[in-house]
Amino acid sequence: MKMMRKTAVCLAAILLLTLGFGGCGISQEPETRTVFAMDTVITLTAYGKNAGSALDAAVQKLNDYDVLLDVDSGDIGAINENAGEFVGVSGEVYKLLSDCVEFSRQTDGAFDITVGRYVELWGFRSQTRVPSDEEIAEAEEFIGWEQIELADGKVKIPEGMQLDLGAVAKGFVAGKLKQLLTEYGVTSAILSLGGNVTTLGKKPDGTQFVVAIRDPNDADAYLDTVQVSDSAVVTSGSYMRWFEQDGVRYHHIIDPKTGKPADSGLVSVTVICTDDTAADAYATAFFVMGAEKTSEFLKSHPEMNAIMVKTSGEIIRIN
Repeated sequence: MKMMRKTAVCLAAILLLTLGFGGCGISQEPETRTVFAMDTVITLTAYGKNAGSALDAAVQKLNDYDVLLDVDSGDIGAINENAGEFVGVSGEVYKLLSDCVEFSRQTDGAFDITVGRYVELWGFRSQTRVPSDEEIAEAEEFIGWEQIELADGKVKIPEGMQLDLGAVAKGFVAGKLKQLLTEYGVTSAILSLGGNVTTLGKKPDGTQFVVAIRDPNDADAYLDTVQVSDSAVVTSGSYMRWFEQDGVRYHHIIDPKTGKPADSGLVSVTVICTDDTAADAYATAFFVMGAEKTSEFLKSHPEMNAIMVKTSGEIIRIN
């Protein structure tokens, strides 16, 4: 069995971002912290006199969220462990779960945090494997965002269900880290959390940050760049985490309706918008929905832009 995990957007993207800092008349040197958290390599870069202390606080907050949102610890772990009962959670987690239910409603379940049993079956938390159709059918009983109950700061899921926030946690945390940096007086920063890149303000010289979108068919190339400020650029792709068995490749983005890797005709989706949590959730949802449904959906959501790459190689840009 062959397995591949991509823990960063891509080397080309990181290189481009780094080059974007220099040669532009910038007088301030950036402060940078690189850590491993939330199952990925995370690089936080900020400018200004308080950048160092702000990033140190951000790293601590990042580690706290890593525990809080994990399937086996913190608030999410408590909900999973006590399935069948109402569990009190922090205000932040309650709001996040409320948002997740709304994302699910808007995407007709293409985004669904109740896929924990499916994720466990496919082994993407540990040892990957191809589950049988019978196993998937048995797990299906415990899938369904409509079964999440939220009331007075407490959360309840049915016995046997497992929440998994892998499709939204990094976006949520990115937004919270930007809030923290702002409290420290930082007005210019760029944060890279795996396939999530988010920016605070503009570069110190007043120009926008440049973020590269990786070519999903070439790890050493990028297919586009976007210029952004105060925005998130989030990519979901079948190339990021996958394994191969008996000559067949299986990726990690599970379609909640089938319990199997989404087969939507897309290899990657990038979402650009100001809401980090939404960008993360919709990037996953759009990958599951496919190009046609996503294009129709975005007609009523002008606050979001998207770049989709089809398996045929066709690139669809929606601005």
